[in-house]
Amino acid sequence: MDPVHCANCGQPAEWLVTLPYSDGLAGRVLVYGNDCRNRDMPILVSISLEMVDEYMFVEMYRLGYTESSPDTATEIVFGEERPDLAARAKRHLRRC
Repeated sequence: MDPVHCANCGQPAEWLVTLPYSDGLAGRVLVYGNDCRNRDMPILVSISLEMVDEYMFVEMYRLGYTESSPDTATEIVFGEERPDLAARAKRHLRRC
């Protein structure tokens, strides 16, 4: 697995975060380093990447914490495309 880098500054990432799409609980999945995570941003969810495994990733979707494209989110979080994991997460996306 490739190392993941902060979406904001490019340094090594240490946190999975979600930033709001609009008012509400669901947010866009990104990974941040410590410095960028501590900036004044409207972060909804923040989880140490050390704690993020396949189960935690799918739970983010099941609990409605994100509506990010699972295909893209697996690459952002795990550093590689994970079609099997993305398929599991897609089952939990809310459909309007």
